[in-house]
Amino acid sequence: MPFLGNPEIIFSRVTEIGSQLTTDLPMHQAPYSLNGWNTYGLTQKQVDAYAMNDGSDVPLNPRVSGFTANNTSHLPLPANVSLQYANREPRFYASVAYSGSIWYRTSINLISEREKQIFYYRGLADGKQPASPEFYIRTGIGIKKYVNTLDAAF
Repeated sequence: MPFLGNPEIIFSRVTEIGSQLTTDLPMHQAPYSLNGWNTYGLTQKQVDAYAMNDGSDVPLNPRVSGFTANNTSHLPLPANVSLQYANREPRFYASVAYSGSIWYRTSINLISEREKQIFYYRGLADGKQPASPEFYIRTGIGIKKYVNTLDAAF
C-alpha cells in the first residue's frame, strides 16, 4: 500500500520513535568503519522496488549476475559491485547503500577519506564479525537516505 496514496514513496519516516531523534538516524545508517552504528538495513524487496533507469521493473527471474570490472563500465558503480545494481534510477543511488557503494563525507579534511567504498561482506569491517556482533547490517544492504554528506558526525 503506497504511503498516503503516493506510489512514488518507497520508504519514509514521518514520526519520532521513542527516544530516538532524527539526528540519530544517520548514525544508525553510517558504516561502522566510518564511526557509525551500522545497524539499519533494507530488505531485498525494498531494493527491488526501485525501478531501472528506463522506468522498467528490476529483472528478478533470473537476476542479473556478475560484478563490475572497473570504475567506468557501469557508471555510477565503482569496481567490484554486483551488476544487479547497474542502470538503476537516480533515487536508488542516493538512498541504497549496496555492498561496494561509495560513502561521501565532504566535511572531512583528509581528501583520501572523503570517498570510501564500503563492503558489507562477512568478516570485513562493516560486515558481521565475531569481535563486534552488534554492528552489522543483517540484510547486507544499508541505507543512505537522510544522510547529509556535509555532516561530520560520522
